[in-house]
Amino acid sequence: MDKKSRNDTESFRKRERLKIILGTTLAFVLLALVLVLSGLFDNTYDKDNGSSGMKAIQAREVFDFVKSGKTDVEYKDTEGVPGADALGRRWYEAGYEASGWKTAAGSFGSVDGQLSTRVNGAYPANLLNHYASDGTAIPVYYFRMEFEVEDFSVIRQLSGKIQFDDAVVVYLNGEMIFSDNVPEEGFDPESGYGAGETVDKSRTATFTADAWSGLVEGRNCIAVEVHQANKNSSDVYFDLLYLKGYPGSSQEQTLNTSGLILQPGVNEKSREVNWLTEQKSAFMLQYCKLNENFRTYRETEMEMRQMDDQYCYKGDLTELISGSTYLYRIRDKNTGALSAQYTVKIPSDPAGFTFLFAGDPQIGADDLENDAAAWERTLEVGQNMAKDAAFIISAGDQADSSKEADALLEYQGFRSADVLKSLPVAVNRGNHDSGTDLYDLQFKTLNTNNIHDDYFMYQDVLFVSINSNNSKYEKHVDFLKKAIEQCQPRWIVVTMHYSMFSTGPHAGEDKIVDLRNALAPEFSKLGVDLVLSGHDHLYARSYLMEGLTSTGREDGAKADGQTLYLAGTSSTGSKFYEKTAENYDYIAFYDKESTKAPLISSITIQGDTLTIKTVRVTDLKLFDTCTITK
Repeated sequence: MDKKSRNDTESFRKRERLKIILGTTLAFVLLALVLVLSGLFDNTYDKDNGSSGMKAIQAREVFDFVKSGKTDVEYKDTEGVPGADALGRRWYEAGYEASGWKTAAGSFGSVDGQLSTRVNGAYPANLLNHYASDGTAIPVYYFRMEFEVEDFSVIRQLSGKIQFDDAVVVYLNGEMIFSDNVPEEGFDPESGYGAGETVDKSRTATFTADAWSGLVEGRNCIAVEVHQANKNSSDVYFDLLYLKGYPGSSQEQTLNTSGLILQPGVNEKSREVNWLTEQKSAFMLQYCKLNENFRTYRETEMEMRQMDDQYCYKGDLTELISGSTYLYRIRDKNTGALSAQYTVKIPSDPAGFTFLFAGDPQIGADDLENDAAAWERTLEVGQNMAKDAAFIISAGDQADSSKEADALLEYQGFRSADVLKSLPVAVNRGNHDSGTDLYDLQFKTLNTNNIHDDYFMYQDVLFVSINSNNSKYEKHVDFLKKAIEQCQPRWIVVTMHYSMFSTGPHAGEDKIVDLRNALAPEFSKLGVDLVLSGHDHLYARSYLMEGLTSTGREDGAKADGQTLYLAGTSSTGSKFYEKTAENYDYIAFYDKESTKAPLISSITIQGDTLTIKTVRVTDLKLFDTCTITK
């Protein structure tokens, strides 16, 4: 063997020896790791054959029970309600023999009997039969998916996301757990048609369910019925994008909602949730109709605005049904932490309602803590006066200070009343609220303009908030006109901070006189019935006014163009003014005794009648009452 060959052979042997050494070392390392892990789990495994260790691992998982495109769906897209199977099981129960049903995975839809992107922007995976034998739209489609649960004790919540057109009802093991866009009066009992509103494109809803006994170990069934709005419906769509199970470990954390309040929504079927907090995250608003057997929440992501080191989150409660009580709470999307649950009751009378009115809270005008406690006391008295009150109107100056740090603490004091977690508050912009940007950043306004007027409807009553800090009177009038044209209300209530007809020290100021001269004639022309205001910290009620002229009548039947003005006093008792020396001929009633006690009013609008009752908070005695009719 020559020298080169011997060198090559020696190099080869060295490489092989190195591989053996490395391989042996790695084997020992792996063996040691296995022994360590075995030691860690040895005691648990000996006690229960490893089941506790496996459950601990399982509890950290998210379980994908249903996934669009992966899970087989049994479905019926023909006429008729599915009957029970040979063993008496119904179509929405586990184990049902779906004889004659079709099976596919993915999304389902039709537009005039064809696959189309019109419904959700993409072609559905499966074409649904669209027409019945008489040429009308199939009224109801039925879908069912079964899944296995090994240990339901580790699952705290189920969460699902569904896309549909027009209305949907979801069942778990035969129990209805969720519905959306269903008609208040129910589906047509003969045909099954019906929807809260016609859906031009598919809508998406997320729901979360917990605190029930509907989930079982073993086989479970999630079932869905999709309803067409009417026999002429041109499209239908369904997709259960996912159904997931979440473990219970995240429930240990609880969110601090001391800064949470409700505000009115766009109409009587909605409310706004508004939460001021130091916590920064992505938060979901969950809500459901109160039900003793189970709780299934709709979910919507909350909008966030930053306020220095504070954050304000806002979300909508929608499609609320009159006469019902709803639960709502907040969930941290990142950690799963939950807030406490709160209730909101939706008044049941479709032909009338009551709301509360309070003068300036002005938290911080005296001692902040005392003001916050007095504000809560006033709200509690008001809620006792009108147990079914739909909301409360605050006349402005929710806070007192123009220094941002102080004002933020005062707004937190305003929000601290627990009553406001169930009773929505409609705020007005006061002059003290204009000293910082905090008012705009935290409170949600509806249907607003660029000078911060806004409005909402409740039943057939239009509520318009005028930003009286702004002297562009023609813009206020134009905004009011457009709101009236848009809503065509039966009653018109204007709210604003500055009192145009009062008897306090502000009554003769130039800016108040200018405001009165500019807006009072326009309010009469536009048919405004009632104006609620504050600022003067002295309760006063006007005669029925025709523009700037008093009719000399304080109640009874009012003619078109006659307006009643009510100025509230302090709702906390922290600040009062005395009556001016001048006598104003427009004042029908005022606090002659200067009682210096907080007051709160309940205002009921029922048909053609509007009644005001004002109570003294300190002794609960009736302080003033007035009724007008149209």
